[in-house]
Amino acid sequence: MVDNQIDTLTKAFQGLTVSCARCHDHKIDPIPTEDYYALYGILNSSRPVTRTLNLKGPSREARDTLVQLKGQIRKELAAAWLKETSSLGRQLAAALAWRQDSKEGALAAVDLDPLRVNLWLKLLDRKKVDLEDPLFPIAQMAASKNWSETWTNLVTQYEKEIAQRELYNREKFVRIGNFAKELPSGWSADGLGLRGGPSSSGEFGVATEGYQAVAGIFPSGLFTNLVSDRMNGVLRSPLLPKDKKFLSLKVLGGKIGAQRTIVDDCVIGEEHRILESPTLTWITIPTKSDQQLPVYVELNTKSDNPRLPERPGKFKNVTDADLVSRRSYFGVTRAYLHDEKVTPKAELRHMERFMGSAPPEEPGALAQHFQDAVQDVLRAWREDRASDNDTVWLDWLLREQVISNSRKPDARLARADRSISRRRGGTRAAGSHLQHGRF
Repeated sequence: MVDNQIDTLTKAFQGLTVSCARCHDHKIDPIPTEDYYALYGILNSSRPVTRTLNLKGPSREARDTLVQLKGQIRKELAAAWLKETSSLGRQLAAALAWRQDSKEGALAAVDLDPLRVNLWLKLLDRKKVDLEDPLFPIAQMAASKNWSETWTNLVTQYEKEIAQRELYNREKFVRIGNFAKELPSGWSADGLGLRGGPSSSGEFGVATEGYQAVAGIFPSGLFTNLVSDRMNGVLRSPLLPKDKKFLSLKVLGGKIGAQRTIVDDCVIGEEHRILESPTLTWITIPTKSDQQLPVYVELNTKSDNPRLPERPGKFKNVTDADLVSRRSYFGVTRAYLHDEKVTPKAELRHMERFMGSAPPEEPGALAQHFQDAVQDVLRAWREDRASDNDTVWLDWLLREQVISNSRKPDARLARADRSISRRRGGTRAAGSHLQHGRF
């Protein structure tokens, strides 16, 4: 591969067949074998990558406008969600009473939206509710006959589980990437979608399809789709060490955003996967520690992937329309090295917001306490002071449809969304602004 690169490079820019010097000093021109291998060393020790040329180009004005419109969307959504959850406590209390077949259940639900009460009944009746689910304590309390004892046991359970999970994660995993505040040492990023660097907690992506208003509300990290999923991006890891067997990344992605494993700087290798989760999830990648060849990992949007379009049959769900579309995105928050094929356990610090109070004495007080926690999170998001723990609540509220995710009910929100859709034409996909080269 490198020999071919030398041959092409020198014929194109020097008009010489320097590749002859691979085996012997050039017989006509003063090109010794020593020079050939010096050039070989340069090419072999660098990464062939795709770079975006117009990071400060004509897209900046459109990007600034989109950021301003996102501020309007946040304000309108927060107002709508705070209003929507103002009766959440009464809805949940009615569902608790109804679930316990209490005589007060029907009376409590008289002036409430039956669909909302039914939603809470369904959430309470789920077969599997994990500790990280904000509704877990309420489901446990609802089945209890001794509220004070159950609440005390729950507080102890969470304290113990938080400590155990954090100890487990510290012992099993070595962090090589925390993308919350800055780009970690050895990592490199490029592209229009990542030029702003790590985002703060609570940043969100505006949905580009269907009826939804937002594509997701995210913790701090690197996300290419915060302004538009037409903006490209690529993130490259340092060379992976040979003393660990796996690399785990907490990522999201879609529209042919991909994770690629680059072995021996061969950028057209087939070891890549399409990212198909719009919410953050762990993916685990072998580090190929049994090989001596250098290995690094790359996350990229579609226009930065030299393997596309792929050979027929490689990806069954990728259509021609997907390849033509300029939309593609990924996001990442953390990266860990480890030896066992497991992923870090979910942290539970977000539950301290709810569990750090005196035990409620009856269902109505418990439900009101839950409403207070939800509205505190929403106010923090509205005021742009949400934490990563708050985004766990926000993600849950959206995923379980406790808060609506639609642009249609609010006229001002719909106008801002339409304006974003029109102006996205200015945030050109990076495909026509890329230059292949070594960096």
